[in-house]
Amino acid sequence: MWWFTTGTDYCSQTFISERGNDLNSRHFEDVGQNLGKHFLLSNNNAAMSVFKGMRRVLRQCYDNLPDYDHRFFLLYLSIFPRGHQIKRKSLVRRLKAERLVVNEACKCFDEFIDRCIIKPVHIFNNSVVVKSCQVHDLVQEYIIQKSFDKNVVTLIQGPDTLLKGNTGGPVCRLSVQSSTKERFHELEDGSASLRSLSIFNSEPFELRSCMMMRVLDLEGCTGIDNRFLRGICKLLLLRYLSLRKTSIDELPRQIEKLECLETLDIRDTNVKKLPMKKSVLHTLSGFVANMRHGLEHVILFARKLKNVKVWCNDTTTADTPIRISVPKHSSNRSQSKIMWCTKRMEHNRRNVAIFDFIRILETRSKTLESVSMVSTGLCQDFLGSLEGPCSISSIKLQGNLDRLTASDKLSELGRIKKLQLFSTGLTIKELSVLKYLRGLEYLKLVEYSDRFCSGIFIVEKKGFESLNRLCIEAPMLPRMQFKEGSIESLTPLHFLCPNSKKQPSETVEGIPHLASLAEVMHNRSMQKDWETVANENPNRPRVKRQGE
Repeated sequence: MWWFTTGTDYCSQTFISERGNDLNSRHFEDVGQNLGKHFLLSNNNAAMSVFKGMRRVLRQCYDNLPDYDHRFFLLYLSIFPRGHQIKRKSLVRRLKAERLVVNEACKCFDEFIDRCIIKPVHIFNNSVVVKSCQVHDLVQEYIIQKSFDKNVVTLIQGPDTLLKGNTGGPVCRLSVQSSTKERFHELEDGSASLRSLSIFNSEPFELRSCMMMRVLDLEGCTGIDNRFLRGICKLLLLRYLSLRKTSIDELPRQIEKLECLETLDIRDTNVKKLPMKKSVLHTLSGFVANMRHGLEHVILFARKLKNVKVWCNDTTTADTPIRISVPKHSSNRSQSKIMWCTKRMEHNRRNVAIFDFIRILETRSKTLESVSMVSTGLCQDFLGSLEGPCSISSIKLQGNLDRLTASDKLSELGRIKKLQLFSTGLTIKELSVLKYLRGLEYLKLVEYSDRFCSGIFIVEKKGFESLNRLCIEAPMLPRMQFKEGSIESLTPLHFLCPNSKKQPSETVEGIPHLASLAEVMHNRSMQKDWETVANENPNRPRVKRQGE
């Protein structure tokens, strides 16, 4: 954190000392709006004298980053406009497409969050995983200048002068921000070596000369027509293509020529058909299709898809299209997600659809890594179809369940590491059978039915052998009992139950038996009571309110 706060404080102190008492709001507004120019105008001696100390702090911290991967990851963020919300998954997929810091990308992201070099945005449900971030303004200006020095990024920004690397090397990554297509011609012959192009709030331009392109991000661009899309289909080395929030309604059949394409993001578009007979897609985002030509086609022909998400909204008619959206982060193994949204069907037709979908999933059950479903019928039938050995490591289900899989079958599903259950209608006692999932590391239970608190959640010795995170969200806190020797790896314990009236000591027993407990989170009441219960544990875990 100190590398950001120290630089900011130094900037403020230096600016005040330079201006003395002759200060007003206009001066501070001018500094805020022109901070980047002070950084980049290296020939301006006055500006350099003001920012010299702060630049020294930033340079020292940059030089002290652990390795090349961390430094390159940081400089890569200069592609995005100031204040832009950078999505973790999209960033990792971009880096993967360029074969850059692939294995360490998520680690770098988390480390920069911890150092406050980048700031998290939109954190929901007390998630410990940051999904989006922004770069601090001062850090952004520094890495922009540094990326030019290292020829990492070339920037075309509005009417400003082309900001190009100082090394004289080819242009590899181009970011066009709030500009026009005429500005692209300033690159002259530099576009032939272009590997990554990101266009923000600008017009697209002819890409015929960019045959080395791996990453093409056109999110939110206007003026994209069929002719332009056919031109994209000639970029045979393309691995990442984002057409999100564009006005396209169909993809040309020539897109099948993009045999290297791993990520296709067409969320928030009107595309209804994917004209591919075969595909190596890892990630498909925002695809709208009907049952026969959409869902089945994607699962059976995109053989590298590994994560499936199904949304079944029981509200309308059978013939409404199914929406598929596949944004799951890619790591060293190819991963993806399919989201299926269907609408209500007649009872018999719905059962047939569920059966067909389960049958399709079973053809991929040995390769899928993540499944997420929002559908009562599909959730129940899917759980019943699970058998070991199974490669699935993450399951998220929302919908009423009559029962859970038998304990002997659960013990065979040792590869499931993450399980989230929402609105299943089961009691806490019925859910306690999950303790037989020996490899489970994260369990989240979200229930709002009155019967949820019926019975006791009892965890015997050796129950939940690998669990290290447990979160229960419900109006009332259910009764829980942890036996000696149970959940030995559990570190954070979250009870988000705002309407609980009973004392924690009356509902939760066995806190002292949780050998690794380090944190207890609760709602904004009974702080002292929770501290009393937590202090019975030898570790004296931290007690905090939700949102702290």
